[in-house]
Amino acid sequence: MVGLCEPGWDGLPNLRSQKPGAQRSVLEDGLPFLEFSGSVVYSYEASDCSLLSEDIRQSLSEGAAVGFDIEWPPSYTKGKMARTAVIQMCVAEDRCYLFHVSSMAGFPKGLKRLLEDETIKKVGVGIEGDQWKLMSDFEIKLKSFVELADIANDKLKCKETWSLNGLVKHLFGRQLLKDPSVRCSNWEQFPLKEEQKLYAATDAYENAGFFICRNMCFHWLTVRDLTLNLLNFVLKCNNCWCNFALLSLILPSRATEILAEISGNISALKATLLCSGSACGLERSCGANRMHWEAKSASVKAQKAECAEQPEGDLSFCSDATLAVLWEEEMSGEEAQRGNTALESVAPAARVTDREDKDDFMSLDITEQELQVLECQAAKELGSEAAPEVCSTDNEQNVSCVIESDEELEMEMLKVKCFLLSPTKDPLLPEPAESHIMCLKTYFGHSSFKPVQWKVINSLLEDRRDNLVVMATGYGKSLCFQFPPVYTGQTGIVICPLISLMEDQVLQLTMTGIPACFLGSAQSKQVKDSIRGGQYRVIYMTPEFCSGNLELLQDLDRTVGITLIAVDEAHCISEWGHDFRSSFRSLGLLKKTLPWIPIIALTATASPSIRQDIVKCLDLRNPQVTCTSFDRPNLYLEVGQQSGDICRDLKQFLTRKGSSVYEFEGPTIIYCPTRKATEQVVCALKKLNVTCGIYHAGMGNKQRRDTHHQFMRDEIQCVVATVAFGMGINKADIRLVIHYGAPKEMESYYQEMGRAGRDGLPAACHVLWAATDLASNRRLLGEIRDEGFRLYKLKMLAKMEKYLVSNGCRRKIILSHFEDRQLRKVSSGIMGTEECCDNCRSRIDSHTSDLAADFGKQAQQLLSAVSALDEKFGTRMPVLLLRGSCSQRLPERYRRHPLFGCGKEWPENWWKLLCQQLIMEGFLKEVSGQNNKFATICVLTQKGRNWLSKDGSAPNPSLLLQSSEDLNLQRPSTALYGKLLTARQKVANEKEIPPAVLATNKILVEMARIRPTSIENLKKIDGVSEAKSTMLMPLLAEVKDFCQANGLQTDTFPAAESKVQQEASPWKRARALSPSEEVTYALFQEKNYSLRAISESRSLPLAVVGTHLCQALAAGHTVSVERAGLTPDVQSLIRDIICSPPILSDTTKLQEIRKHTPANIELYLIKMMIVLLEKENRNKSQDGLGFKRRLVWPEGQQGKTGADQTRREGALWNKTQVSKRRL
Repeated sequence: MVGLCEPGWDGLPNLRSQKPGAQRSVLEDGLPFLEFSGSVVYSYEASDCSLLSEDIRQSLSEGAAVGFDIEWPPSYTKGKMARTAVIQMCVAEDRCYLFHVSSMAGFPKGLKRLLEDETIKKVGVGIEGDQWKLMSDFEIKLKSFVELADIANDKLKCKETWSLNGLVKHLFGRQLLKDPSVRCSNWEQFPLKEEQKLYAATDAYENAGFFICRNMCFHWLTVRDLTLNLLNFVLKCNNCWCNFALLSLILPSRATEILAEISGNISALKATLLCSGSACGLERSCGANRMHWEAKSASVKAQKAECAEQPEGDLSFCSDATLAVLWEEEMSGEEAQRGNTALESVAPAARVTDREDKDDFMSLDITEQELQVLECQAAKELGSEAAPEVCSTDNEQNVSCVIESDEELEMEMLKVKCFLLSPTKDPLLPEPAESHIMCLKTYFGHSSFKPVQWKVINSLLEDRRDNLVVMATGYGKSLCFQFPPVYTGQTGIVICPLISLMEDQVLQLTMTGIPACFLGSAQSKQVKDSIRGGQYRVIYMTPEFCSGNLELLQDLDRTVGITLIAVDEAHCISEWGHDFRSSFRSLGLLKKTLPWIPIIALTATASPSIRQDIVKCLDLRNPQVTCTSFDRPNLYLEVGQQSGDICRDLKQFLTRKGSSVYEFEGPTIIYCPTRKATEQVVCALKKLNVTCGIYHAGMGNKQRRDTHHQFMRDEIQCVVATVAFGMGINKADIRLVIHYGAPKEMESYYQEMGRAGRDGLPAACHVLWAATDLASNRRLLGEIRDEGFRLYKLKMLAKMEKYLVSNGCRRKIILSHFEDRQLRKVSSGIMGTEECCDNCRSRIDSHTSDLAADFGKQAQQLLSAVSALDEKFGTRMPVLLLRGSCSQRLPERYRRHPLFGCGKEWPENWWKLLCQQLIMEGFLKEVSGQNNKFATICVLTQKGRNWLSKDGSAPNPSLLLQSSEDLNLQRPSTALYGKLLTARQKVANEKEIPPAVLATNKILVEMARIRPTSIENLKKIDGVSEAKSTMLMPLLAEVKDFCQANGLQTDTFPAAESKVQQEASPWKRARALSPSEEVTYALFQEKNYSLRAISESRSLPLAVVGTHLCQALAAGHTVSVERAGLTPDVQSLIRDIICSPPILSDTTKLQEIRKHTPANIELYLIKMMIVLLEKENRNKSQDGLGFKRRLVWPEGQQGKTGADQTRREGALWNKTQVSKRRL
């Protein structure tokens, strides 16, 4: 089985005396031996070996290194080698595994997986030969191996053929115990002897990164310092010899003293080199060298002055080092020649004196060329007065010693100061006027622009400038080109590649009261006349129609006026893009035909190279390039392997609706790589009775249109499609996107996964792939004739493969592709949390992933239901009772029970999860039935009975249980939400429009939470325009009926803030903190970190950290504002600025306050002060001392402000009427 031997050696390396049987060269005299002093795990059975190997794989993190070596017995047959007998792996400083494979019946599968695991590095000397040996003996390909000799040559800047023993001697001044009798022993003999175990473990230990790789950079710097120190000794000795020759002619009594000094220097050098093997010795050496170099230049002048003060001819007071420096700097050429001659005459005597020291010196193995380079460098440092600068330069040049992985490189990129945190407001960008906000709310239903939206719109309206907009799906690209023509009363031209997408957008605009049309070759003359008459604000057309009707656009600009030309899905222009359309290339004529009209190109996916191609093809002139973060925080990312059974693969995403009927939890798209694969997936889903449709390029236009139409109107829940179903989807409530097969490249994958969760609610993106997918993709790319384009596509495929197989954060991989060097924009706060991706979720500790919540009321209902059913049923029957089910399984007599229907606000799956949680906590248990032993029934335990009789009988019972993502009390009223979904579907069918166009799921969630009962309150919900509010009146009736039946309060808007305050200062709304804000708050308030320390540890800008604390303060949390920088003096200064003209206590004028505040006061401090002032004002308002709109009203200002407000509202009404007349 497994043997664990504990040698009696103490400490890390064991220094032993020399054994008589070990033969060493003369140069090894005095070098101590190095042995492994930890535990040796010896395994000689295949099953145990596999289990140990799996344990090693699971315990090691990605990128971990293990020491590796193999042993085999000697062969006495010429040309043949014996098979590998022992495989050694050192995984820690104190643990080494020996797998005696020659004693096993077959090669262990677990060990094979470990050796072929690419995420674990195997480190060794001569390991490439070991790779071929394993391949020859067992057909095992050793993967991810690291050659220590190559690392040593790279770090030591040399080209040597190292043995393991030579490397240890060179770096540490020790030697391995290489006993030939043990090395050439019979490694196949079972069991191994203790000497063999020690020999094998020591080899693996030395190969491990714990003793060599871990400190390679440190040792390299140390050896470099020691080498420079050595050269200084050499120069000193050289100068001393020259002094000796010179002084032997002038002062014979001094020559003996100098010769003794030389011998002392050599002895000191020997001691320094030999003690460099220990960690403490290295640290002392490095520290001494640094101090030596820093002090050297400062002491040179002092030494000169010291010697200058001495009487001429009396040199006994000068040190030898002083003589060396003065000799180097002041000796003339003639004197040097005489000194060299004298030196040659005394050299033989010196050689006899320091022969042993010279042997030690030559063991450094420095080549002649390297010696000359280092000699020049040492001489330069000796005479330089800026030695510290030299050291810093060395550190900068040797960045490779610090950054050795992609992850570290990304972290270094995150620390670059030129970053852009999105979304942020440009302080130079003017605020939108009241007329802009009124038009936005009236026709689009929004109370404010997103920062990037307003930046683009302002550029189009005021600067008339070309724009390239790369904006994440769901951020609101369409508003950038739809708002300007509506606001100005002119016409906007939108060029889009897909007719279905244009038809959806035309329908959506028409519903909100904005005249829009699709212009094509089949349109009637009446439509074209209406266009020339200026009746349409937004006109959609295909690129083919646009290129062939440029004269029509010129005529339209003369008669009506074109405010902009928008090119949607602009990535189709680029030949390097994933969805190239040749018809787009002709759109470059637009700028030549209509040069004065701004062109805006929009896309959701464009890498930097594609952005440049878009600008070039459209001939954009000095365009404003705007890129939002590509992050979609509401999307959860996961990757898995296909099992070969489609039904089994997809069942994990389905919920059982009946005995044999399944359904997805929401609208779903399944992308397949081929038409055949789509048909296979559809066949599998139909076996599960899932309503789905199919969509691929091989179908007719009518079939594809019908599938698209049914999916948009929720007549089918799922579409199985190829990438032909890509850009044509304008459905906001897609909850799940599955790629059943590996995507071809990152850009197309991002475009396709971006169809999920466009309403901002949580959604999931899954990839199920097989290894054959990547091979097929490579084969297809091999058919591309253009070599440059083929290499580009292969590079994109490699990035996709990295995404699929990586153990790191998948979100970071996607964003690093698109966002180039501006990786600061990706830190949205979700990375590293369980909502990010499967890899991040797996790294979260179990004790921090779940939080406790009070399930007392629900537990009391469930336990009471089990008791009411006489404990005769399983877990499903109590749930049916609580849900008020009409199922025939529930006996009729229980439908009159008080518990019937009391828990209908929670779904069935939620109750089942709670039941399982109570079973795990010991309140319930499942036992076999009395009459049927194969049936399982649910009964109360004694713990459950005790709780139900005591705590459960209280008016407000309390029971803390672990909350999870699925078992969560913080959910919307699902019963009301379900009724709203049904009502929306009914209204959408009557009006023949898609349900998501009528009202997104986000709007329904807000309606279920706020429960509005009037149109005015309904319009307060973000996204509800005036036109939509009237169409949603039937949903208000559902809300009223539900609230009356369940006794719920209606119109539950936050009472602390008015609608005007919310629109003016959206950042001031009290809300729950995001995960990133919670981390910042905990570090600052609970662990007393400073803002600077948090900024450095989290790689966040200081302004973002301050904003997190400001949000915590606004949400009602306690914040130490003085420690954050808001001292009493700063508070008094900001208060005076806010209460004085021109601010006049209007806290909505944040830009004005910033302008009048000193530059050294950060913006987050101003926001903190405003929060404190508003809290004071709310307290005064409760006592009747405060006012609603301003914090402090100066004398005589209240009436004047009211009059100004009346005039502004009158002017705004007039502008609105003009805007409506234009429409």
